[in-house]
Amino acid sequence: MQQDKDFIIQEGFIPVSDIHTIYFATYGNPKGIPLLGFHGGPGGGFSTRYLNMIDLTKFYVVFFDQRGCGKSTPEGEIKNNTCQNAIDDAKLVLNRLNIKKCVVSGYSYGGVLALAFAMKFKPMVISIYVSSVCIPANLNKVFFEQDNSLYQEYKDFLNVIKTTDSNLLFYEYENCSLARKKEIVVAIVNWELALFQLDNKQEITIEQVDNRLIYAKRLFLSYVAQNYFNLGKWMLQKINNLSDIPINIVQGARDKLTPVSSAYEIQKILPHSNIVITPNAGHVGRVITRRFYDEVNTFTR
Repeated sequence: MQQDKDFIIQEGFIPVSDIHTIYFATYGNPKGIPLLGFHGGPGGGFSTRYLNMIDLTKFYVVFFDQRGCGKSTPEGEIKNNTCQNAIDDAKLVLNRLNIKKCVVSGYSYGGVLALAFAMKFKPMVISIYVSSVCIPANLNKVFFEQDNSLYQEYKDFLNVIKTTDSNLLFYEYENCSLARKKEIVVAIVNWELALFQLDNKQEITIEQVDNRLIYAKRLFLSYVAQNYFNLGKWMLQKINNLSDIPINIVQGARDKLTPVSSAYEIQKILPHSNIVITPNAGHVGRVITRRFYDEVNTFTR
């Protein structure tokens, strides 16, 4: 019988540094297959919105909020907050739960972390499921360059941020007024929505910008300015280590941020990777998420 997606089996907080404490929660069947999930971002947080797409009778789902995200504290803190920290923190969560092996999953930036986790802690990984993923060598370039199909949206974005230098934008964000911060947040979120959506109808306004979004975009801009702490370079050096672990990649055919070619770049290095192209799907959304968890659920069969 499918469990209520909001029924938490176990939750708690784990101190991971002098200043950071991360939140975790588990769902599903404690005797089932451990499924570790990395949320997107950087700066996001895990959501239970799509838990009902996972077979909770077969999986023991482990979610956690990365440093500075969600219920983890302090919110929006960028000190001692890197990609490598997120990978190491995931292992601490598994240790806390006494989980020795698991299926690893993630979408978007979380998919990058899922692959990186498997590279570093390979003996703990049974299989990998990722969606809307790439090796983040040039995400700065993708985010700050014009998409010809989104000329007006890109122009609106650039008119507000006034630079394509991620370091300059991060410096301004750290030192500007609250009003200017909100302007930058609106510009970033609406540009993301243009990239993520198949038809650009949804946008946010200044009035919708809250502290959560301000903190989330602080984390995002910190990571972008640091080029994701050279995670892409490290991954290219280590990704061959995954040649004997099953890898499943779900990619939206109409994804503008991490296009289908991103999945094939990974498959060139790891030919055994299984790529599932999802027609009429973008970077995120219910269609690709449904397809992603359909793939995850096949593991139980």
